[in-house]
Amino acid sequence: MEVQSMEAQIHEETVIQADEVIIREQYHFNINMVKVDEILIKCKFDEIFYSFNLIEKDKWWQENKQLFQQDFNEFFKILTSALEKRSSDFEVMITNKYSDNLNVTITYQSPYFKFEVLFKLVKEPSLEDKITTLQSEMKQLQLDNIKLQLDNLELHQEIKKINTIQEEQDPNDDWQIFKLTDTFPGKNIETNPCKTIEDMEECKAYCRHKKYGAFVVSGETAYFRNYSRKECLAARNTNPSCETYIAPIESCRFGQGVLRNGFHGLQSESPKNYTFFHYKKIGSELSNPLWNTNCEPHLFCSNCKFIKNDSSDVDTYECLGHIDE
Repeated sequence: MEVQSMEAQIHEETVIQADEVIIREQYHFNINMVKVDEILIKCKFDEIFYSFNLIEKDKWWQENKQLFQQDFNEFFKILTSALEKRSSDFEVMITNKYSDNLNVTITYQSPYFKFEVLFKLVKEPSLEDKITTLQSEMKQLQLDNIKLQLDNLELHQEIKKINTIQEEQDPNDDWQIFKLTDTFPGKNIETNPCKTIEDMEECKAYCRHKKYGAFVVSGETAYFRNYSRKECLAARNTNPSCETYIAPIESCRFGQGVLRNGFHGLQSESPKNYTFFHYKKIGSELSNPLWNTNCEPHLFCSNCKFIKNDSSDVDTYECLGHIDE
């Protein structure tokens, strides 16, 4: 809505006269105060419905309420009298029919008071329009559903791929395990028994201690490959009787020893701690690389303390744990 100056009114009248004016018999208004601060204006013209909502806090009302004594309820009565009751005190001009907006001009003039307001009612969608819109929305939903199904299929494939990788990878120490696979077949540097879970842990520890790139398990024996992990990965080939264990990339963040559950060494129950043994004589035979080492204790485990001296050649250390692991 807007209240116009006299110059603007003359210009507007020129524009309105160029449109086809709708006579009173062709339209029907319904004015409702739906809330204490909201007026709903509806108009039916040639089976087409238009509507306009005016709220008391709207900018237009705040700028022009002084014309109506700042009384929103009084303005509602003026609209009802002019549009719904068609009082002869007001001149109403309606133009721009069959478009998306219906222009409504209300003019009042007396020796003491005059005003002219122009507002636009917005065309409401017809039943056919609503059906068309619903059909369009339904089609879009169908397309969206197809896309979601495709995305879901891709997601399941990705999850399957991740699960496959996880099945091939030891979650505790990042060994890469390849079933039905050999690498550098027949080129064995050493062999060890590999019958139990404990044997497997020892094979892994020995492989890392000797810095071998991999070992291959066939039957109940582990065959160590004295090549880099990169070479062992590149030389893989299919063999239904073998499993290849590619050593992890070495990291000295917590020490050179093999971490298990965040600790180095051998676990004891009473007291419950983890210990390892430092063989000070270079070249000493190590019975188990998981808890025996020739390297300096703090290189084997970055968080350890001296416990006791077992002999002139062997000291016992306790791993205090690596909580970030």
